[in-house]
Amino acid sequence: MIPVDKITPTMSTTYKYDVSKAFDGNNQTFAHTRDDDPNDNINMTLDKSYKIAEFLVMNRPSQSTRLNNSVVTMWDPTGTDYSCGTVTLVTGTANEVVKVNCSENHVPVTKVRLTGSGNWRSLNVAEIRICASDESYTGNYNRYNS
Repeated sequence: MIPVDKITPTMSTTYKYDVSKAFDGNNQTFAHTRDDDPNDNINMTLDKSYKIAEFLVMNRPSQSTRLNNSVVTMWDPTGTDYSCGTVTLVTGTANEVVKVNCSENHVPVTKVRLTGSGNWRSLNVAEIRICASDESYTGNYNRYNS
C-alpha cells in the first residue's frame, strides 16, 4: 500500500484548529469542528482516482473516545458513494491509530469523507492518512515509508 500524497481537505466547520492540522504530520496538533455542528465531517478530495486500501486516523491526544463510531465514506468520479467502514477504537487511548479497511470496494474513488459519530458534538482528529493499493498509485513513493 502507498499513501495518497495529494489531498485537498475541507471541514464542515472549524473551531480553533483548522483541517490542515489533520494532515501536517504532527500527532500533537489536531483538527476540530465546532461543538454545535450536528453534521461534523472532514471531506478529502484526491488529486485523481485511487483504489483505496486503508483509511488511517489518529485519535486526538487529549480526547480519547471522540472518534469512536465515526464513519468513512468514499465517492467514485460519477458521484456514487461506497461505505468504507466505521472507526472502532480498541484502547480509547490518546494518539491511538485506527485502520479502516477499505479494500473490499475495489473501485477507483476521488473523494473520501470522515463523518462524526454523533457521540460528541464535534470531530477531533490528530492525523489522517489514506493508503491506495499499489496497482492504482502513480504518485510519490517516498512519503510515509511505512
